[in-house]
Amino acid sequence: MKCTYMLNGALALTFIAGMAYGQENMVAGASDMEMQVVDKNCWVELFEDTDFDVDDPHVRVAGPFQSATLEDVAGQNWNNEIESLIVGPNAMVYAYKDPDFSGTEVVFVANQRNSDLAELDMSDDIESLKIKCGKE
Repeated sequence: MKCTYMLNGALALTFIAGMAYGQENMVAGASDMEMQVVDKNCWVELFEDTDFDVDDPHVRVAGPFQSATLEDVAGQNWNNEIESLIVGPNAMVYAYKDPDFSGTEVVFVANQRNSDLAELDMSDDIESLKIKCGKE
């Protein structure tokens, strides 16, 4: 109920702003707000070291997401740097050895934890990635 109230309040502000700047802005602003859906359980956490070492670089990437290259994920180059990963409870992760979703593909399912990607011959060898949420 509280969330609905906040959304309605935000839409009211969009309506007021639309009245001030013209009807076109009002409609576009309202539709943009309605399209935002966040699945807090759809993510993958990438680790630069084995065994989920939080002392080395690591990042949580929210889905849905896809990147043909991992050169700039959260401001860091993750190409050929991932050694372990954790998949969120509502995510499927598709990892590729080469850019542009090519080369060997490995699929990680919801809640999967892989502490050493060398076991799959993928340690420091992932260059593109897709995260799909739910039953996509």
